[in-house]
Amino acid sequence: MREVTELNLRARNAEFRHSPALIPLLNMSEDVFRENYLDCDFIDPVVDYLKRNVIVALGNVGDPVAKPALGSILRRTSSLLSEHAEWALSKIKD
Repeated sequence: MREVTELNLRARNAEFRHSPALIPLLNMSEDVFRENYLDCDFIDPVVDYLKRNVIVALGNVGDPVAKPALGSILRRTSSLLSEHAEWALSKIKD
């Protein structure tokens, strides 16, 4: 059994810190994506796949600060992204 330490308790009660760094990736253009990531072997060569992964990460983190960005995805993008944004929003508790 894991020992509960002060560090574990602080980590469990910590404020969300990862969502703000992910959110700008949702607005990345195809051109900027290709300039910066096309030569990476580990990234699919389509910006929507990166955005899908960002959306899934935001849902897994569960930070309410991501809700407006995910809501905008529902209204303006492909079904791939909007379906994942719907899922992510369902994972975020207020």
